[in-house]
Amino acid sequence: MSPPTPPPPPLPPRSAKQLLELGLAQTQRGEFEAAMANLQQACRLSRHGGEQFKAQRALVSLYRQTQQTQEAIALCQDLSQHSHPKVRAWADEKLGQLTSISEEPPPSEALGFVPLEDNPDAQAPAQRELYSPPPSNPNPTDSEEPELAFKLIQDSQPPEPTDSNPPPPQRTPPEDWRDGPLERPQSRRSLKAPPLGRLRGLEVLTAILLFISISLPLHGVMTGINEVLIQIRALRPIQAFFNDYNNHIWLSLLLFTLISPWWLDLILRLNWGSQRFSLSQLGKFSPEAKAAVRHLCRKQKIAIPELRLIPNEAPILFSYGTLPRFARLVVSRGLLNHLGDEEIAALVSRELAQIAHGNLLGISGVMAVLQLPYTLYLQSSRLGDWLGDRACKSSQHVLGILYQTGVWLSVAIGSLSYGLFKLWRYPILALSRLYHSYGDRLALDLSGHPNGLTRGFLSLAEAIGQHRAQHPESSPLYESWEALTPLGDRPTQVSGQRLPQEAPEIVFSWQLKSPYASWLNLNQTHPLLGQRLYRFHRCAEFWQISPLLNWADATPVKPHPRTPGLFRLQGAPFFATAIGITLAVVPAFIGWIDRLFRLRYVGWLYTDRWWLLLGLTMGGFAVGTILRFNPFFPELKPRLFHESPDWQKWLSNPQALPIDSLPVKLSGRLRGRRGTANWLGQDLLLELDDWQIPLHTCSRFGPLGDFLPQPLRPLDICEQEVVVTGWFRRGVNPWIDVDQLHCSGVKTPPNGHQVWSSIMIAILTIWGAYFLVRGGF
Repeated sequence: MSPPTPPPPPLPPRSAKQLLELGLAQTQRGEFEAAMANLQQACRLSRHGGEQFKAQRALVSLYRQTQQTQEAIALCQDLSQHSHPKVRAWADEKLGQLTSISEEPPPSEALGFVPLEDNPDAQAPAQRELYSPPPSNPNPTDSEEPELAFKLIQDSQPPEPTDSNPPPPQRTPPEDWRDGPLERPQSRRSLKAPPLGRLRGLEVLTAILLFISISLPLHGVMTGINEVLIQIRALRPIQAFFNDYNNHIWLSLLLFTLISPWWLDLILRLNWGSQRFSLSQLGKFSPEAKAAVRHLCRKQKIAIPELRLIPNEAPILFSYGTLPRFARLVVSRGLLNHLGDEEIAALVSRELAQIAHGNLLGISGVMAVLQLPYTLYLQSSRLGDWLGDRACKSSQHVLGILYQTGVWLSVAIGSLSYGLFKLWRYPILALSRLYHSYGDRLALDLSGHPNGLTRGFLSLAEAIGQHRAQHPESSPLYESWEALTPLGDRPTQVSGQRLPQEAPEIVFSWQLKSPYASWLNLNQTHPLLGQRLYRFHRCAEFWQISPLLNWADATPVKPHPRTPGLFRLQGAPFFATAIGITLAVVPAFIGWIDRLFRLRYVGWLYTDRWWLLLGLTMGGFAVGTILRFNPFFPELKPRLFHESPDWQKWLSNPQALPIDSLPVKLSGRLRGRRGTANWLGQDLLLELDDWQIPLHTCSRFGPLGDFLPQPLRPLDICEQEVVVTGWFRRGVNPWIDVDQLHCSGVKTPPNGHQVWSSIMIAILTIWGAYFLVRGGF
């Protein structure tokens, strides 16, 4: 198998957003004719008012620079009839400039790059941008033009008062969540404090589950290796593998918890190049955040946490530490550059609430353990990419073979480490959801600003969605720190890309209206964002202020008569596993009672409890998988394919479940991480017109097949146009289970979901029956 090939040249832009970005970049390079062509096409294709106006504004400036005054005047005349008053005001002002001083040289303005908020007190871009300041504007006329919030523009005409004496203002939310001031309560009642004892208990339970997830695989592997060595009789078994290392594991978990602030500092520097960041530097981006840090720390009588900066354009922030005096507050350059003053302040205040109440100890300790396998995976992937590049450039055959061998070793180590990270991630899920639920409650009570938190979450989600769409290689940063960040990784990526086109009430309607959304969220690190935003809405109403969003009705719909049956079928493997565990625990308990009273009738049930537990658990999972097998992977027939789905209907349908298995055939660009970091195909997306949908792929031989040579590996066709056939599923994260990928006349083999499921069913059935019959390994 050859090493990963270098990425192909980028394809021509397909969407209005890509055309706009290309046109703006060409303008800055001085390619005016190409820029005008792309911007004109972006105006024709754009369905979003903000993007369309951004392109039109850039065209006006281009026409002025190229002395096409009449075209600029005509475009401004069209914009003067726009439905939005700010656009009309801007167009009228430009018309006055063009008609009176059309002989003046065109302005050299940063086309289309305008601050998001029309705030006269906001700092200049040169002050807010600490690391990459934009060029200064030599034209004093355009430097004084009013700032426009492009994303606030709506295609519909806003209502205007018809009476000279308008009625008193009512408590109705603004038309767009990005618009208008954020109302704060003048006086408020304190919220009920969350029961922190529940959080402490869950921290202890998480530590126990994490210990089990480390101890069982470790001792199982050591025992298996020695059993093989004993059977082959070629080598003596390793004596150290017979030892019990449980005490060492407990001691390591305790040690990582205690040193987590300094250990995570080291991981941040090694993997992401973090550096110290002062409160004064934070104040250059958000004066309100700086003031909030000082005020809240003084109010809570805690030291100002150490600030750290990740020099990456990915918008992200989180906190970690043990005691408040050892806490760290981490922000990224992308967060500071893409979010506004109030939004940064709201998110920072939320992290301070977690620090002040001492909620970081347990989750920081677990994250310190999780960073071990993830750092090994990340560094192995980087080494594999370097070796692959050297193998491609090497002219000596022997060196090429050595480099190729190194690539495969790096792939094996990285894949194993990534699997351990995913395994050890499961014990933290419940703790992470409760940690963020309590964080929201504490932030509301500490800051008293539900609307600020609402806009902060929505702005962060939108920034993450846009950044992930443009930079798929940044996903490891989000994934490795997901449990600490305010928003989940993959759900935020999908919803954030939909926010520029749809209202939040529509984007998150499934999360509020689906009767099974909370059950389907059990494998996520964060509570459902729609439910969190609705709690902010209810809190704003409780404090008698106008909420930022308008949730008409958040009551889950009544399930359709067929939906409960489908949900039971959806969870059949897990429900059957629970039944198997129950069938094992009850006899073991009876056997324990027999031994306690020395009845000597069924005491053997307690003696064989582990074999009963293993056998019935495996058997239950196998039976449940068989029951779900055919409904989950129905036959794909060409006449049943949906090639142009109504995504808004599919994504908002509250009755939708993953087991619905809608057959689709879609064309788009394949995106995802590049290189050996994506060797297992764990991060693949299909880019459609205005959003990206995650893809799940599986080789014929399951995860082990990813280490074997393949005629077409999905990793090799990233950034190319593909046709995807498979099954669309609506869960907390919508995704497509891929059957085949077609690219340039070549296609991947049919997916291995069914084959691998059948193999797994057979193995579990035989192995479980062996335990039940023989009572041992």
